[in-house]
Amino acid sequence: MKNLLIASAVALSLMAAPTVAFAQDDAPAPDVEKPSKPKDLWLYADANLALMQFSVTEGNTEYVSDMMTASFFRGGVKYKYVGAEIEFGQGLSDYEEDGITIGVGSQVAAFGMVRLPAENFDMYLRLGYHSSTLEVSDGTLSEDFKDEGIAGGIGGNYFFNENIGIRLDITNYNLSDPFDVSYVGGSIGGVVKF
Repeated sequence: MKNLLIASAVALSLMAAPTVAFAQDDAPAPDVEKPSKPKDLWLYADANLALMQFSVTEGNTEYVSDMMTASFFRGGVKYKYVGAEIEFGQGLSDYEEDGITIGVGSQVAAFGMVRLPAENFDMYLRLGYHSSTLEVSDGTLSEDFKDEGIAGGIGGNYFFNENIGIRLDITNYNLSDPFDVSYVGGSIGGVVKF
């Protein structure tokens, strides 16, 4: 009888063991933090300071100006590998040579973008159309010339966190009337995405 009781106790404990193990498996697993994935769609705004340089072509000769400064304010939308943005620019200093002063009074542009997004970095090519006002003065007379043309460039954003980053780019703005002129602006500034 004693052996039967011992055998029954052993059998019951063997049958209960899987139940206890199963109950332990039902316990919730600890939360595992998934790595953050870059958002596919986002809006952004940025403000930049730029160094700009004019190139004037006359016949077969190209004249290149000294550097001048400007500011750019941009806003746009990006979705996966494409985007679009608008840009407002304002010259902050002028270029002077032989008594003639030239500067960018104001500038408006719209761009389409092709981009290569990564987790914290966003590289892009942009192509668009701009309208610029050049302020020309000879010391006694001054006149504003408004012109339009193609603009294109390359740049990138680096984000320190999910919303705040830095933007670097270089863009060429072409003009054709009344001068065969182009100006290149290289800019750096802060960007905020929403």
